[in-house]
Amino acid sequence: MKHNFRLTKEQREFVNSQKSENKKKRIIESLRSQYEFENSLEGTAYNLKILPCRQKLERTIVQTVHELPKRVKQFVYDNCEFLSISRFEGLCLDVNARYPWLIMLRDNASKSTIAHEIAHARLGHKTAEPCPPGDSEKNERAAWQLAGKWGFHKKIKQRIN
Repeated sequence: MKHNFRLTKEQREFVNSQKSENKKKRIIESLRSQYEFENSLEGTAYNLKILPCRQKLERTIVQTVHELPKRVKQFVYDNCEFLSISRFEGLCLDVNARYPWLIMLRDNASKSTIAHEIAHARLGHKTAEPCPPGDSEKNERAAWQLAGKWGFHKKIKQRIN
């Protein structure tokens, strides 16, 4: 995903308030460096909460979150924790822990499955509560559609139809 660095209005005002051109350049380079880190795979990995899991799954989680829209990525940083499990394809739980959402994934989970589970969290689907008849299928469809809007299309067509 390509990002374009731009100063915010507040950053621009701060830079312009500096008298020295060298100081202005150093501040802009520092802000650019911070921006580039935040939008890199390393920056994404740094901001995620991933409980110990296999390196392949961790890499797939990082790549998936890296490809999410900025607001969704921030939602994940602030609200989600990831855990490796072996019983289910993927599961998103609303838990009363450090982070509101615990996303549990198989070691071989695909990007589309990870995005789907993040979509459940973003949509506020509470898996710990009993679902009225028909809501479970409706929630699944909504999560696949939202993941599709984020660009994770491969499995989605198969799951929705």
